[in-house]
Amino acid sequence: MLEKRFTVQQQMAMVLVVGFAAGAIFANFPGRPYVGEIGILSSSYREYILAGGWDLQRLFVSLLVSRLVPAFLMVALSFSRWRLSALRLYALWAAFSFGSFWAACLLSGGISGIFVFFMALFPHGLLLVYGWLQLGRVLLGRNRELPRLLPPFCILLLEVVAEAWIHPYLLRFLFRLVFP
Repeated sequence: MLEKRFTVQQQMAMVLVVGFAAGAIFANFPGRPYVGEIGILSSSYREYILAGGWDLQRLFVSLLVSRLVPAFLMVALSFSRWRLSALRLYALWAAFSFGSFWAACLLSGGISGIFVFFMALFPHGLLLVYGWLQLGRVLLGRNRELPRLLPPFCILLLEVVAEAWIHPYLLRFLFRLVFP
């Protein structure tokens, strides 16, 4: 029914908006007690980043697996009848995560949480979003051969490099600035 009324782009936009709103609502209500203890907002992670003793190669491998395995899975599913459903589900999960992180930053940091949100996603978040948008465009098209898949995967690989070797230093600077 949704396929006949709206274009695929409109459907994906709706999925993203619903996921973002659901994530923000979750962080504000049932997830509120746990907001300060998740991910980069937790005090233990903050201390870890401020200490600066990171194993960057291990971080790189971990990020490589967590970023590229879903992309390879999406490519594999794009050749099945589950292509659009899988892409919608992944977009919903990503938007939910994005919305809950946005709300968590605001809840834990107030106005400075906005700054924390954008700095926590810089520069790798821009590459991640752009890489997935390009990959989604390729996966929704009819030509899904290697030359068309290579640029999005290169962007995602560049995102992993930025998150592993640039982001920890930017995050440490941010934490020193916002959480003295």
